[in-house]
Amino acid sequence: MAKATSQTSVLNAGSTLERKKWLHEGLLEKSPQSQWDGLKGNTKDSVVFVTTDVSKNDGHEVEFSFNGKATGAGVENKERLRGNEEQKKIFSDKIRVQRVRHGLDNGDEFDDTNIGNLNSGMHTQSRALLADWNVVKRDQWLFDAAQGFLRSEVNTHVIRPNDRTGIADLVAGDTASYDFMMDVEDIIK
Repeated sequence: MAKATSQTSVLNAGSTLERKKWLHEGLLEKSPQSQWDGLKGNTKDSVVFVTTDVSKNDGHEVEFSFNGKATGAGVENKERLRGNEEQKKIFSDKIRVQRVRHGLDNGDEFDDTNIGNLNSGMHTQSRALLADWNVVKRDQWLFDAAQGFLRSEVNTHVIRPNDRTGIADLVAGDTASYDFMMDVEDIIK
């Protein structure tokens, strides 16, 4: 029976677990650069609800259930309340778990020397490139989902400056001003 090379829990510098931890740290360093960073959170009150459940495998469908806020005019004076109650709003959505992986080829150190770019063969440069790529892809997926492109859905709302109904109705004064962007932020929230 072969004896393990190390019976301690100390990992060698070349360990796969160390490399995964090192890469994960690089991804976390870049994550605040996301355009959605202030809107993401791990509660259902967040605009983008982020959760991690490593027990789920490829193809598993995760369902998210939400409660809507109560709205309505209410009843005035002594008008009968029974039969005029607001209905509770419950809605849900689901997403299918899918694995997406990216990799970079560090190339050959000799080629790097020949082209005068020793950095291109370094793992640290690859980590930075992968981390940036990760942020860009996640942001793009969120933009696609927010615009209804995730499942080829039809847009339910289009927001234009000065509440113009169509692109043909836009005039030169209808710009994406600061006030318009603040309105869009409020709508998103």
